[in-house]
Amino acid sequence: MLRKVIFIYILLFTIILTTASEFGDIILKEQRELGNEIFNNMSKAIGDVTYIENIKTSGNITQPIDQGYMTYEVEVTAVFPNKFQIKFQDNEYIIVKKKGWKKYSKGYYESLSDKYIDILIGNLKRNIINLIKSREEYDIIFVDYKTSDEKTYALIELKNKSIDLKLLIDVETNLPHQMLYNNKEGQDSIEIFKTFLEFKDIEGIKYPVHTISNDKTGNLISEVKLNVVKFNIEVDKDTF
Repeated sequence: MLRKVIFIYILLFTIILTTASEFGDIILKEQRELGNEIFNNMSKAIGDVTYIENIKTSGNITQPIDQGYMTYEVEVTAVFPNKFQIKFQDNEYIIVKKKGWKKYSKGYYESLSDKYIDILIGNLKRNIINLIKSREEYDIIFVDYKTSDEKTYALIELKNKSIDLKLLIDVETNLPHQMLYNNKEGQDSIEIFKTFLEFKDIEGIKYPVHTISNDKTGNLISEVKLNVVKFNIEVDKDTF
């Protein structure tokens, strides 16, 4: 009799676990479907980026220093999906896939550390055009709806082996309002909140030209104001 009772309990427990697993799968499927729908709406709001092979931007970046804040000009050329060049303060950095160099004014190069390469490649991967162009690489999941300042936002997560970030999207405009991600500094991980303050229509593409990034306590990490954005420029093949 005791064996029979134990068997019944085991059977019931197995049924409960199986049912819970199937229910969880259904919920996850619905979250993926809604996440992809929200991402598609965002992509449509930004515009057809399929024809964009590269982008060149220039503008000012403001960052905190010990004495206060420093603003300097930055020029960036991104060749999708994995080539990157950045120039600022007489410095030039070049990334090609997983390799990177610092180029000096006298013409010689110095290899970059893996840490610095990861930081620059991370910036390239998080570029909103690159995210849309490479969307098939990500598992996109709806997380929740958020309300702030009488506006409603949809929070979705994009994740794969090399990147994990969240996008807070304005449900009225379908444009991204904020990007949340972690930036690793040595053994530490800094949670960054990048807010999109202004979009400008450039050749039919709504591109963010003013962004500000803070840590979770509100401290400024950087503020970027772009004054030039160009698509599909002629790229110097020798650079990459």
